[in-house]
Amino acid sequence: MSIFFVFYVLADSSDIHECNMKLILALIWQLILKYQVGLSGPQNKSWILKWLNAVIPECNIKNFTTDWNSGLALHALLDFCKPGLSPQWRNLDKENKVDNCRSALKMALQNFNIPMILRPEDLASPDLDEKSAITYLSYFIKVGGPGYDATLQRVSARTQPKSVTNFT
Repeated sequence: MSIFFVFYVLADSSDIHECNMKLILALIWQLILKYQVGLSGPQNKSWILKWLNAVIPECNIKNFTTDWNSGLALHALLDFCKPGLSPQWRNLDKENKVDNCRSALKMALQNFNIPMILRPEDLASPDLDEKSAITYLSYFIKVGGPGYDATLQRVSARTQPKSVTNFT
């Protein structure tokens, strides 16, 4: 269905040749959703939000923009992925947004090799681009990502003696 939607968005090759930026960006976003985020269709955002609220319920995530600005949610996500990585995240100063975001982005890079595709200033901005945030968060949730693995470990621990090896 995603491929069909991509070609539906991309009316024909002349749109690329004529630099129709709106359609080109729509195509790029569909490719990111399919191949980086691993989700397609309108349910992808709600699925990610449900997962985030299941693993970091204290943060009460409702969106991919302002709920990430303080850096606390990202620190909480890091601590979920690797317990003890950011144990003091609840005590961080919400007003120290850029520094909180900077330290969380660096931790994600150093501990999980998640690239800093966002600048701390962008993550801390109330104008944070939703698609950029989803793309960044996709590194946590994709198969083999730290959020995926941490969730798999917790589910597997609860289903003992049977083991869960994947979610597919």
